[in-house]
Amino acid sequence: MADENKIVTPSDIEEAKTETVDTQTTATVENTVAEKDEKVESVVTDEEIASVEITQPQKAQSSSLRAQMKSLRDEEEEEAKEKEEEKSQPEEEPVRGDSIIEEKLAKIEKEEKMSKAEARAEKAALKAAEKAAKEEAKAVNKKETKQKKVQPKEKGKKKMQTYQHRQNKYGYAFMAPWIVGFLLFTLFPFVATIFLSFMNVKKAATGYVLKFAGINNYITAFIKNSDFLPALLSYLKMIIPYTFIVVVLSFIIAYLLNKIKTGKGLLRTIYFLPVIIMSGPVMSQLLDVQNAAAEATQKVSGAVDAADQYSNIFIMQMIQSYSAPLATTLAQVFDQLSIILWFTGIPIVLFINGLQKINVSIYEAAKIDSANAWQIMWKITIPMLRQIGMIITIFTVIQLGTYEAINPVYTLILEQTGDTASGLGYAATYAWIYSIIVLIIVGFVLLLFKERKPKDIKDRKRQEKKLAKLEKQQMKRLKKQNRYAKKEAKKYGK
Repeated sequence: MADENKIVTPSDIEEAKTETVDTQTTATVENTVAEKDEKVESVVTDEEIASVEITQPQKAQSSSLRAQMKSLRDEEEEEAKEKEEEKSQPEEEPVRGDSIIEEKLAKIEKEEKMSKAEARAEKAALKAAEKAAKEEAKAVNKKETKQKKVQPKEKGKKKMQTYQHRQNKYGYAFMAPWIVGFLLFTLFPFVATIFLSFMNVKKAATGYVLKFAGINNYITAFIKNSDFLPALLSYLKMIIPYTFIVVVLSFIIAYLLNKIKTGKGLLRTIYFLPVIIMSGPVMSQLLDVQNAAAEATQKVSGAVDAADQYSNIFIMQMIQSYSAPLATTLAQVFDQLSIILWFTGIPIVLFINGLQKINVSIYEAAKIDSANAWQIMWKITIPMLRQIGMIITIFTVIQLGTYEAINPVYTLILEQTGDTASGLGYAATYAWIYSIIVLIIVGFVLLLFKERKPKDIKDRKRQEKKLAKLEKQQMKRLKKQNRYAKKEAKKYGK
């Protein structure tokens, strides 16, 4: 009875608290709960006391119990008040054990927050990767849909193919004569001359006999033959000034004709007439005059023969009235002028067409900017006619090469092929050497008429190239990033 009726005092509770402070939080809570339960169990309620039959010796005990109950209730009320006051007042520094526990709890909370932030960042990266993948898929789908829309149906394809085949057939049919002529008269002789230039050709009873000669034909052309190199040098001396004079004179005449407002057609026909007339009997007479003048330069007694040849032409009859030296010089000048006028007909027509294609508003804008005629010609007209001038120059070089008075190599080729059959190999070598020189001249003309870009445009192009390289590098980096994002998305998706 003494153990059961034992009363737990507040001092006992405080001692229990101090003993359990250094233990873990869970143990302290459980101990305090157990102690409170023991208090409640140790206290005897009024109802239990009333239910017990109180004897006279026990009345004193009951009164003492009631006094103890009141004291306990008062203590509990005081403790509740103190707790409320502690809540209202600022918190005091915790006990050492409580501070350690709180620090551990704070660390745990921080770690939880960090893990949550990392999880959020990972989720955001996954969402971004998914969005990028979706956008790429959408772009691919759009391209595929566009291609599908653009592509016609199978029936339409067949119809288009049949139409294209028909058009191709018609085109090849119209080109067939030119293709046959090119194969027979250009490609076959081209290949045959290469073959013949390394062969010795001899005529036998059974036909032509070909023997491989190697480089002997080229050695004879440059070393053994004394006529080929002088003829080649004379051609180079003649072709450069003649080409320059023909191109410049034809440009000047075309420029002046373009400025004329009335009678353009008549003047064009007049300047184009030498091209037509030179193919007739007049050409043969001029060639006779030319040959006579050439002989007159080589022989003193040939001046009389030249005068006899000149007598057939009215202009030559006028020249013949002067002294012999003056007559020869005038005959040569007339000869050169006739050749130049003969070769200026086609270039004049081409230059006029090029001048008419230039937009008039460009000239008007230049005049508004106070540009004179000289500046307009050098800054607008000549640059705009660069391509046409290149074509005319190449055409003139090739056309002058067919004229025997300017190109003595042409006469050597004809003599080698016309005299004997054994000269076919030498003629092929001469032709190939001449054609290589013509190609070199044409290459020089192409370089001369090439468009020269200013420094600003070159710098811009360099900058554009650098920017293109940087863009390529950025695209590569973006592709790598997209691949890495896709890999991460696949990993987290799994």
